[in-house]
Amino acid sequence: MVSMPIIRMKNGRVEINIAKKDLDKSITLFYNIDGDIMRPENFSCKYTTPLQVDKNSIVSCYAISSEGYISYTNRYIVLE
Repeated sequence: MVSMPIIRMKNGRVEINIAKKDLDKSITLFYNIDGDIMRPENFSCKYTTPLQVDKNSIVSCYAISSEGYISYTNRYIVLE
């Protein structure tokens, strides 16, 4: 099982982090901005660096392990 990624705003950018209990696993993070979270093809962007996102946008993401386990989707609404 893979834990849901943690999303937070830091220094004006959206950061997506692997949950602490998954730090020892090989995890890849995928995200989308203002996309339909029910459509897997919307999660085509791999997260590598903090994101500059417009105000009133919704960032959604999930984590996938090298074994193929997928986390639940997490969402963050950018209000700043």
